[in-house]
Amino acid sequence: MTVEVTLLLGIFAYLMIGAFLGERGPQQIFFNSAPRLGARVEAHIVTGRGFVEPISQQKVRWIRPSGGAPTGTL
Repeated sequence: MTVEVTLLLGIFAYLMIGAFLGERGPQQIFFNSAPRLGARVEAHIVTGRGFVEPISQQKVRWIRPSGGAPTGTL
């Protein structure tokens, strides 16, 4: 009896998650949210907003690099 109930609950949960998440499930959610997350991270990197020191919880001070902007090559 326990095995049957467990299997029925598992199937029910699988079907309900499929109904809520759609055809591609978690992949669809990731593909839709990844560009927004990337844009937020990029904005935080550009402005320096949202970064704190892990121990002191103070904002990170941004200092202009002495060599100028990076060129993107190694």
